[in-house]
Amino acid sequence: MSEEDNVADMAKDLQIKDDPFINILLLGETGVGKSTFINSIVNYLTYPEFEIAAQENLITLITSQFTVQDKNGEYHEVEVGSRLEDDKNECLDVGMSATQDVKSYVFPIWNGALKVRLIDTPGIGDGRGIDQDDMNCERILSYIGQFHELHAICYLFKPTNSRITVYFEYCMTQILSRLEKSASRNMIFIFTNARGTDYTPGETYPILKKVVADIKARPPYVDIPLGKNVFCFDNEAFRYLTAIKQNIEFNPRTAQRNQESWTWSVEQCNNLIEYIIGDSKNPPLQPHIIKNTNAINEARRLIIQLSRPLAEISQLISDNVFALQRHKEDLDMSYNTIDELKKKLYMPVIDLEVMELSQPVTICTSKNCAEIYKVGELNKYHYKQRCHDPCFLRNVPKEIIGSPELLHCAAINSSTKACIQCRCDFSTHMHIYYLSKTVENKVVDKNIQKNINNKTAVLENCQMLIKHISTRKNELDEEHNIITKTCAKFAHFLQNNTITPFSDSYKEYIEYLITREKSLGKLAKKAIVDHLEKTL
Repeated sequence: MSEEDNVADMAKDLQIKDDPFINILLLGETGVGKSTFINSIVNYLTYPEFEIAAQENLITLITSQFTVQDKNGEYHEVEVGSRLEDDKNECLDVGMSATQDVKSYVFPIWNGALKVRLIDTPGIGDGRGIDQDDMNCERILSYIGQFHELHAICYLFKPTNSRITVYFEYCMTQILSRLEKSASRNMIFIFTNARGTDYTPGETYPILKKVVADIKARPPYVDIPLGKNVFCFDNEAFRYLTAIKQNIEFNPRTAQRNQESWTWSVEQCNNLIEYIIGDSKNPPLQPHIIKNTNAINEARRLIIQLSRPLAEISQLISDNVFALQRHKEDLDMSYNTIDELKKKLYMPVIDLEVMELSQPVTICTSKNCAEIYKVGELNKYHYKQRCHDPCFLRNVPKEIIGSPELLHCAAINSSTKACIQCRCDFSTHMHIYYLSKTVENKVVDKNIQKNINNKTAVLENCQMLIKHISTRKNELDEEHNIITKTCAKFAHFLQNNTITPFSDSYKEYIEYLITREKSLGKLAKKAIVDHLEKTL
């Protein structure tokens, strides 16, 4: 019995829900060759012999384009699949991810014993910037959410990176910070175009090893396997046969090299499937349950949405503590007359007036577009600049300054990334679902008001009020402590349940509030800055 038949028999015993599918998510930086890899792998798994593939019509799942050099040294553009202008999911602009959206390609192998679903994704490191990468990651998560499980998460690399770069690490960790940590067991590393490195990972392997070690060295200390889950492919044999079928002629030596390449890649394909489904020596990979990753990302979105209200509550507490302390000091001053003290027999309270909006509004939070107003002795910001009211975008996170989804707002110029209305950069804008304004109120105890007929009574009530103020201040400090611990728990939860640490949005918002208060210059309140920095 052939190795192919053995693997096919094992596939029949797979405990997979419904049809015998294996779901494989493909990830990688822009330009790594995922589209060509998809076309190659389906043919390697369908035609185990190079001679058979040369006689048959090659299978094309996805549009792709590449350049080859014929026997006379002339270059030819080879196009496979439907006409490129008809495939809306493919783009050939330089620097942009060729794949524009997430899409599945399903095909049977081994006489239908097993079906493979390859999930193609936009490349990380898109030439349109980090904002586009964030959007692409959200699309990937949204798409895989429709499935119950992933059997493999394949990261594609070229074997020619010679040194660690910020870009390489960014591309590696961009999606990992969104995956629940059990997904690390399903990570597979695939090296494309490996013929030039004698079918090895080449100079990229030490870099990958370093990144994996760095992930393991910091919380939550995820140990990503790196050994049997490394596979080296070459797509040149597929390109060669495609070009031959379009009547492009090559040197005889080229045919021999590509026959070897085809044989090697077929073996790697079988090894890859065998690694996923298991064999007589190794158990199958336990599928990653996608709802675990969905739960992490839903928590992540909720935490992002909570960052503004939690920060506002924290600052409101700070404002109240500041007002109470100043009022207590004022009551303690011995030179106040009885009439002056009577006017001060109240508890100062700083409140938030909140108005819910029926539709979200895009506002600008920059200093130039906000007005400052007084609440007691405090300077407060009012976001008066409504750049798009209402805004009908549905995928923008609530109350997050500079969210990349805002680039699609009608108020933002797509080329300059500046607001058409206020001329500020999009990064100072925010989608709001409610308007808040800080106001000062005075709470008066009616019992105190009834007993201020003489000097002694006034002084006694002053002392009573001072005690009430101290009690209220302690209550506010406890509330702030609860908020701080809650935010710490949020960050701890995400840090310990994703493969790589999560950037804390609450921290970023507190930093923004500190910068905003300091921007007031001489009008800035040191007590507020100190409080926020302590919170940070």
